[in-house]
Amino acid sequence: MNRALSLLLTISYVLAGCATLPTGRSESALYVDVRKAVELRESTEWVVDRLEVEALAASAMRSACQADAPARERLLTWLDAEITRVGGPAEAAYRRDRDADIDASLSLERVRAVVRYADEHAHECPFWLTPEPDFAGVQSDAYRLVLLGESVGGGGMIVSGGRARLGGGGGGRLTLAVGVNQRITLGVGAEIGGIGSFGNEDATGGRSLVARFTAAVPLLLRITNVSRLIDFEIAATARWSSSDLRLPPGVRGAIGYGLTTVRVGPFMPTAVAYISYEYLPPGDGFGAEHLILLGTKVGLDFDF
Repeated sequence: MNRALSLLLTISYVLAGCATLPTGRSESALYVDVRKAVELRESTEWVVDRLEVEALAASAMRSACQADAPARERLLTWLDAEITRVGGPAEAAYRRDRDADIDASLSLERVRAVVRYADEHAHECPFWLTPEPDFAGVQSDAYRLVLLGESVGGGGMIVSGGRARLGGGGGGRLTLAVGVNQRITLGVGAEIGGIGSFGNEDATGGRSLVARFTAAVPLLLRITNVSRLIDFEIAATARWSSSDLRLPPGVRGAIGYGLTTVRVGPFMPTAVAYISYEYLPPGDGFGAEHLILLGTKVGLDFDF
């Protein structure tokens, strides 16, 4: 089990880019919260530091007010060390070599500027946002129970009886999940929807559309790297039409890559692109089916 988890973590870091985190729970949580806001701001172009920091102040203060002063100070010290480790300060590296890769140090410096601003304005925190010794963060699932509501849709290829045909479908799903730490979320869900495909040619030479209802019970491993995430999923699946239930049930595996944004109240929007493979064994007069689908999951992460 430990080897399998290590392998999944390695794959996720290769795909999503590994971000080093502080070791302390509170400073790690504050770093992730601020880093996510900075990354999303950078994606629309970061220009003048003072203006950008002030624009992020409200989001940063929501987290910084709940992290105590020692945690904020430890995070600032850690950020100084990280900036040096990745080759910063960015301006000095740029002036030495204009082709130098300064993205990592520049992002860390922006995070540090936002944390410093929040620390300097901590006296303005409202009375109802008090420091917590074990602050777990706002912008992640870490150490909390969450409900993931998602719409799912995709299209691809269905292979049965040696023939391939186009198909696609969609549905909705709810997943109850728990954040193990700042990186890992585990969940189990329920999904219902429909799938359609073009059948064999009829007497007129056309192709009929065959539609069925679908259901699944997915098990989810979500590995998060600040604002990016990778989903690994395995699910038991079933299909039925108005007249019959396809037995025995099938199994589906999927991997997805996506993004999260900052929370709006208790809700955190997510968007994931995925590829899945599903196998339905032969039964009830039907042959085995293989499905390969490309699709998207768009949803909300609700923090209880």
